Amino acid sequence: MASLRAVLKQHPVAPDHNLRPFLLLSGETSLREAIWKWNLGRIQFEFDEGTSEEAEDRALALLLGAETGSELAFLTRKITWDRLDDDLDEPDIDEICSRLRDLLDRRNYAVGNLLEGLFGNPSKLDEIRLDELVSRFDVSFNDLTLAGRRAFAQRLFDLRDDILDSMSLRVVRGLDTFVRELRVVIDRTAALGDRRRGELAALSWEVFYTDRIGSQIEASEYSLLLITLPDMLDGSLPLERRQALFDMLRRWERTFAALQEIVNTVGSSRQQGDMRRFMDAQRVFLDNFTPAPPTPDILNPIAAFFGAVTSSINDIRAALQDLGSELSSLDIGTILGTIDDDLARNVAAALFAQGTLALVPFDHKATLINRMTDGSTGDDDELGILHILRESKKRSTAEFLQLIAAGRYALLDSSLDNQEHDQFMALLESV
Repeated sequence: MASLRAVLKQHPVAPDHNLRPFLLLSGETSLREAIWKWNLGRIQFEFDEGTSEEAEDRALALLLGAETGSELAFLTRKITWDRLDDDLDEPDIDEICSRLRDLLDRRNYAVGNLLEGLFGNPSKLDEIRLDELVSRFDVSFNDLTLAGRRAFAQRLFDLRDDILDSMSLRVVRGLDTFVRELRVVIDRTAALGDRRRGELAALSWEVFYTDRIGSQIEASEYSLLLITLPDMLDGSLPLERRQALFDMLRRWERTFAALQEIVNTVGSSRQQGDMRRFMDAQRVFLDNFTPAPPTPDILNPIAAFFGAVTSSINDIRAALQDLGSELSSLDIGTILGTIDDDLARNVAAALFAQGTLALVPFDHKATLINRMTDGSTGDDDELGILHILRESKKRSTAEFLQLIAAGRYALLDSSLDNQEHDQFMALLESV
């Protein structure tokens, strides 16, 4: 019972409550489950006592004090979001959504979990100098046996798909991917280990380009994406790096298709033309990639295609930089303009039909929802909003909650009516 008392010091109970009878009556054998149910009872007690500001504050503090996503999801499911909506203010719901999003992100992000096991809370690592980070990892890695070092390297390979998939999702939500810290781990494992150094180098570059491509997509920086493309054909770069860019661009193909669909659906003639130029440029490099160093037979037609002065890779880079400077703005706000939310509805419908609605960056989804809730919200607007929320939730519950938080709960609660409002609440209840 000593451990129970220690937990209760962090979760104090009212003097007229006693946990022992609760444990006996509930039959709980898990301390974790017992604490969850105890706190559930305390929250329900506050709600049953009335809806004074003091009772609301105490209930909200208990909810926000949840230490894991599983605990907070348990509490919200048992209490129900309908009751939370009845008994708490709308900004309080935003706070709960934000807290649950943060907890789920911490639980589900493969990179964060890996780094936390090595260094502690990854959100604090940007405060540590790179040389200190390297030193700390080296000490830990060198303390391992030979078998332990090989097992750690194997763990990195086993996590490859989880790392790349979770990084891709996180970067287009505008969140830190901890790419610097992850590359330290991969690169130092290669340097200090005795096997598979080429594969580790490849993984390090895959991580690098996943973060770079995703961050440029998230910011709609198509000019920066363009000047990244020549890395594929730069013979001075190692094969692992050139191959990684090729492979990572292929992983982002459906997202690029979704972004092109947005421009084709509602963009101006110039924007559509500029998007085609970007997609054509990307296709030229993908189609001409070869693991062997590129020969003049490959570089000459590419240089001619982009109007480069010569077929040197530097002149090709310069031509791509010129092309990027000529592109019009292709960010979602500029494409939609300012005068009509019909465009937002059309985009949501087109992406839903294409099956790529979940893949576009968070900012695109948030902007579409904001446009469709601006002013009168018609049936088509409500359908578009629900498509965005539902498709996002299928891919990431944390992103779904991120879309609702930041003041957007009140907007959705008031904009969705009748059956559509019921569907919105059902999505929340299933978190």
